[in-house]
Amino acid sequence: MLENTKIPSIMNAKDHIVTLIETEAVNSRLPYIKAARKVVNDPARRDLFLAAIGGHWKGKPPSDATLRRWRNPAKLALAGRFPNITAHEYKEALPYIPVKHRHREQNPVMRQACDQVWNKGVPRKTVAEQMGISLSTIYRWTKAPTKRKKLPDGYLDKARELLATGEHSIEIVAKLLRVPRSTLYRNLKRHFDAHSLTLQEAEVGAPC
Repeated sequence: MLENTKIPSIMNAKDHIVTLIETEAVNSRLPYIKAARKVVNDPARRDLFLAAIGGHWKGKPPSDATLRRWRNPAKLALAGRFPNITAHEYKEALPYIPVKHRHREQNPVMRQACDQVWNKGVPRKTVAEQMGISLSTIYRWTKAPTKRKKLPDGYLDKARELLATGEHSIEIVAKLLRVPRSTLYRNLKRHFDAHSLTLQEAEVGAPC
């Protein structure tokens, strides 16, 4: 038990309790301050806390300002550089990185590390096992970017001409021109909005 642990100095006790705080922050997915409050208020760690705070304790929990002064400056500096850090530096800075950026599958550092491993020819399944990330995420990260289909030249003018006849709906025009209906609708709406018309008016042959 920590109560029976011999604490040789205040500095060693403080380093020990900061390590416990960092571990709690990572394991419980808590911000550093919340993890610190949880650790210092734990009765099982009271002797360690008293050794860390020395003769300055006045019987009340330490303030947030005091807990912040205990933070590891080197790791804090790494967290300040996030996301421009390496995967190793990310692990060191993890307790001080905002919780919303700690999830492995949402972290740019982990994605960068994944790309580096996969580009060496390591199979996706092995990459997933080594990094502790789901295989579906690895596939999503390493998937080749989708190329946008090039739209036919002058398709918007042709669409307006077809709609002006009043013989075709937007759905039919999209099929005739081989253009996604949503894309055609969005671009036509911009055009007709500029002319104070509605798409319904355009479909029945209203002049534009």
